[in-house]
Amino acid sequence: MKKINGYSKSLAKRFPQLKFALNKELDIWKVVEFFPDVNGSGGSNAQKMILEAHPALKDLKLLPEEERNNRLKQYIENFYEEHDGYLEGQIDLLNQKWEKVLSLFYTRADKVFKGLKWPEGQYIAFITISPPCPRFVDNKTFQITMNPEWEWIPIIAHEMLHFLFFEYVRKRYLPELGNTLEDKMNEKLVGKFIIPLWELSEVFNIVVLNSKDFPKEMGGKSRLYHGLDSYTKIVKSIWKEVDGDIDLFFSKVES
Repeated sequence: MKKINGYSKSLAKRFPQLKFALNKELDIWKVVEFFPDVNGSGGSNAQKMILEAHPALKDLKLLPEEERNNRLKQYIENFYEEHDGYLEGQIDLLNQKWEKVLSLFYTRADKVFKGLKWPEGQYIAFITISPPCPRFVDNKTFQITMNPEWEWIPIIAHEMLHFLFFEYVRKRYLPELGNTLEDKMNEKLVGKFIIPLWELSEVFNIVVLNSKDFPKEMGGKSRLYHGLDSYTKIVKSIWKEVDGDIDLFFSKVES
């Protein structure tokens, strides 16, 4: 059977085509927005992550906000200009790696979520020059670091699974919402589960991608946010108890 971008025509009609691209403006926004953050979601230190990737920025920590932001923006502008060829090359590498596993990922995700239709969206992974790598569930985009040492495939699998996870939650609990507006869903579903929704989404992905439902290369050395370890055993135990049945799983995690 003829294949399109790594998977068969029949699968191509059902599953989104993930694209890889550069977005300098998004990178500027992300670094400027996250640089002051030393205690973000799950206890992560965004500033530390940025400085590990770009130690030349360490002298900006104590600058006034406007000057700091201008310097950050100029640094990123210069970095993109100086590394243009390298960054473009990362797009080709990512395409090659993803095409080797995308058919397997989609068929396994399809099985976990019982054929749930993937929501409409852009489905773009924007290469970023530094972590953190935020996701945008509403338009189905996310960032992925240019450094392949961060294990590209597990990160892609993790972020893509988020889109299906939140679509399942929307259809099951908030069908009145026209889109997977993550902040709105977190707000409306406070207290609905034994684990808060954002934390549940992160731990669920870690557990499922490291279960028998997915091959090892998609779980990888999964990076769990600090402070979420206590939830891992709960989710892992329930997922095993329901033998990977997503409907039974959510019944079990409801408060």
